[in-house]
Formats: sequence, structure tokens, C-alpha cells
Amino acid sequence: MTTQFLPDHDHILLTLLPDPSKVPDMQRGRRMSELYVPLHSHFELWPDVLVGANGYLTQDGGNPDTWAKMDVVVTRDVTPDAIIGRNGYIIDEVGKPPDFVLEVVPECLFYDESSDKFGLVADMFGEVRPDEVRRDYDYERNCRLHAGYGVREYWRLSASPDDPQQDVPLAGLRLIDGVYEPIPVTAEPDGELRGHSAALGLHLCWDGNLLRWMQTTGGRFLPGMKEQDETIKDLLTVLRNERQRRVKAEYESFVASEKVRRLDEMLREHGVLPDTVRFRDQRDARLDELSRQLAEASHPWTQ
Repeated sequence: MTTQFLPDHDHILLTLLPDPSKVPDMQRGRRMSELYVPLHSHFELWPDVLVGANGYLTQDGGNPDTWAKMDVVVTRDVTPDAIIGRNGYIIDEVGKPPDFVLEVVPECLFYDESSDKFGLVADMFGEVRPDEVRRDYDYERNCRLHAGYGVREYWRLSASPDDPQQDVPLAGLRLIDGVYEPIPVTAEPDGELRGHSAALGLHLCWDGNLLRWMQTTGGRFLPGMKEQDETIKDLLTVLRNERQRRVKAEYESFVASEKVRRLDEMLREHGVLPDTVRFRDQRDARLDELSRQLAEASHPWTQ
């Protein structure tokens, strides 16, 4: 595995990291999207906040043995495009470690008691590199690396009951004086696990099926992909109704002006000149009458 180099816009060489090894889990892509999309939308208006997914974290990019897998990463006070251009997070080039890293253990991982190893359900897929996947999700190794790199918060979600490295599905660590201390995770009455991320200003909530993000004030979940789709549909409906209202108003205005023009012609035929006071009074009176009739015709009770 080699490191490549790409020039950025300022002609400075940037280290380009490879993609992490793929995992044979058809449901994983959907679950990761449900994790990533709400968080990305939440921070989208902050141009100096990076919300990334599926990459490696390293100090200088030189040694693959020191690369830590990040399924979700969030960092403030950075230039997101520059980090994305590296296809990973290289601390020496970014200038600071991430504020938040989430690791989501694939469900296809399992624990083989006979060999005392953490392995893969399906090693036969050619695109999967089992040794790298096992390395990427080695909890003790990653705790050591993330602490050494200065990652402010390191979270791990493991829905697999066979994960020997974690007693509960959701756990978080916060860096205090260079040492990770556990972040309290409580069980709600409905069984949901909830922990607070100070780095994000959000709660992480695991209901046994989906990890969601909750705002600390108001207790509202960040809208997921389904909720965002419904919001978009609602906005499109509002825009469509507004367009129909505008078109109707323009049509009614045209009809009124056309009636005024025809009224002017009729008045001229009867010898009433447009520039006389009498004509203006008649025209204004006729306009008021037309406006009243249009208002009555458009009232819902008359439909």
C-alpha cells in the first residue's frame, strides 16, 4: 500500500490516502447514510466544520500501521475541502486532530472462540482485505492511536453481540489530560442508550436499530433522510401553491386592465374624453366595482 501525492490549488503537495478496505455488509451503506446525512445537514451552514465519513486518520500518512479507521469524523475550525482532497485526515497537514470520531463495527465481524480472534463472516470476497478490516476495528489499538493523536472524543457503536471488545453497543471516550475517560451512557425507560457529545453539542441515541442525533435543547432528533425528503416535498408544495397564486393574481390583473381598456373605448364612443375629471371618476368607480366583483368571485364561500 503506497501513498500518492496530489497538488492542491496552491501547488503544495498533499498526501493522498487510499480508501479503507470494503466490508461485505449490504445494510451497512444504508445505515452509514442514515448516520452521516443528518449530521452533515446539521453543520452544513458552518463553512469551517468538516463532517466526513469512511477514511483513515494518521499523523503524517507515512506508515499504514498507524492509520486509524474513521467511519464518521467531525472537526471545527478547519478547511473541509482541503481535508477531503487528501481522502483522509492527516493531522500534520490539517494542523489539528479531529474533535469527534465515530467507529461503527460491521455486523459481519464475529468472534471465533476456538482461535480467540476477531474475524470476518465472509473472507472469500475478493475486495475484502480481512487483515485490514480486523486491524481497522481493533478497539484497544484504536483507543491507543486516537488518544495519541489527541482526538477529543472517540465513540464506538457495535451492534454485534459477538463483539468481545465492548460490553455495551454504544460507548464514548473523552480525552482528559491525554487519557481517555468514559463518557456516561444512560439507558432510558424505553431501553434506548443515550450519551452526550460535548464536541458536537448533541446526544447520541441508540435504540437497538438506528443511531440518531438529538439536540440538547428541545430534545428533537436531527431529521433523517426520510424526514428531509418529506420536508423537501412540503417546501415544493408551498412553492407550487405560491406560483399558482402569483399566476392567478397576474391573470386577474390582466382581466381587470382589459376591462378598463374596453371601458375607455366605450366612454370615448359616447364622447367622454379620457383626460376629463368626469372620466376619471367613472373609471375609478368602475375599477372599484370590478375589484369587488373579483374579490367576491375568488372567496371560498362562493366556490
